[in-house]
Amino acid sequence: MNKQNPTRAPQVPTATSPTKARKNRLPLASKGQRVVNLIVDATTIVLLQITVAVVLGMFLDEDALQGTRAGRALTIAIYSLGFVYYLGMEATLGRTVGKFVTRTRVVDSVGHKPTTSAIFMRTLCRLVPFEFVSFLLTENGLHDAASSTRVVRVERRRVEE
Repeated sequence: MNKQNPTRAPQVPTATSPTKARKNRLPLASKGQRVVNLIVDATTIVLLQITVAVVLGMFLDEDALQGTRAGRALTIAIYSLGFVYYLGMEATLGRTVGKFVTRTRVVDSVGHKPTTSAIFMRTLCRLVPFEFVSFLLTENGLHDAASSTRVVRVERRRVEE
């Protein structure tokens, strides 16, 4: 028979030392994985921009667009594809094409799916020129720190037979 006091509050295991707390965390993505993410995502964005420009170029008269509001709006739209790419992919899937390749994912500070507002802040920080250099100075870059997010490795799920 269990001799626990029924009036005692339930005990929740807690991390008693920083090393125990670190063991419970999801493994952070390596710097190498982050660099591959950057390269793959930048390549994907450029390919999207080229595709949109070519497709629109087939239907729009380039001379009529040059120097007009519509032409400037189109240019802004093409350059905004990167923002839309990061915001859409990370808010819906928690991953970008680069993160699929490296088996990494964006999580909040406790390991859950980040809120859309956190992803928006993360994406907004990417607009800062040379923001990627912040990874040389800190463990996580500016867009991680400002949004309280992390990029972690995703373990392969084994299919049980």
